[in-house]
Amino acid sequence: MKKLRNLFKTILVILILAVGSKAYAASGSLSVSTGSVYVGDSFTASVNVSSAAAWEVHVSATGPVTNCSINEAGYTDDATDTSRTFTANCVATGEGTISISLSGNATGANDDEASYFSGSRTVTVSKKPEPEPTPTPTPDNNNNNNQENKPEEKKSNNNKIKEISIEGYSLVKVNDNNYTLSVDNKVEKINIKASAEDAKATVTGTGEKTLKVGENTIEIVIKAEDGTENKITIKVTREEEKKVAPTKHETKKDTKKDTSDNKKDLKINLLLIILFVLDIVLAVTVIILALQNNKLRKNRY
Repeated sequence: MKKLRNLFKTILVILILAVGSKAYAASGSLSVSTGSVYVGDSFTASVNVSSAAAWEVHVSATGPVTNCSINEAGYTDDATDTSRTFTANCVATGEGTISISLSGNATGANDDEASYFSGSRTVTVSKKPEPEPTPTPTPDNNNNNNQENKPEEKKSNNNKIKEISIEGYSLVKVNDNNYTLSVDNKVEKINIKASAEDAKATVTGTGEKTLKVGENTIEIVIKAEDGTENKITIKVTREEEKKVAPTKHETKKDTKKDTSDNKKDLKINLLLIILFVLDIVLAVTVIILALQNNKLRKNRY
């Protein structure tokens, strides 16, 4: 009877040890951070490996998703059991269902062979709802009545000029709306500056202006807040180009030069006349000598 009891105890201890060792065998599991997301959202897929000294993990996904894969293999340096977690940051790209699958194996430090594991998870992807429109506030009749009864603010009609000038010159005022200015022929451009009395009025026509020779009419317009306009006219006269008369010294010099040239021409003409006369005299002399020679020959015979 004692032998049977001892045998029973031995078998019970073996079973307990077997169950205990199996409970702490290497394993792996798959999880996701959420079961539903909107298009464009991201979520995390995680694999937890426990009680393993070596492991190999593969996660793949199908459906409207990117960046949702895990491929890890490794072991501990000292061959002791450890727990590891591997993650993937998945991004939903469209509406539908994402299926994520796990396959792998792990071996514990005391395991004779690897433990294989698998698993799967699904994530539903839907379109992000449109934001709810902001409710239109109910009009307050009392405020409307107050606004209707409130008199409309009158716009300013002040279109008077406060200041007007031309950079580098002094304008001559004829009256409130007319000014004049004369500039040298060398002045090709002027710069006009002006400002209005009322800050709500606008001023146009100022700035750099190109001048032609003669009279130039320039208009400056001051427009009041209520639209009424006031025109300021500036007549700028650009002088004609002046011709510089020769100086007395230059005139005298030119006269001397002309006289010298005339004398030179006269000498040349006289020389030509003398040569011409000498040619005629020589020709006549030759003819006379020829006639005399012929006459002498006739007398001989």
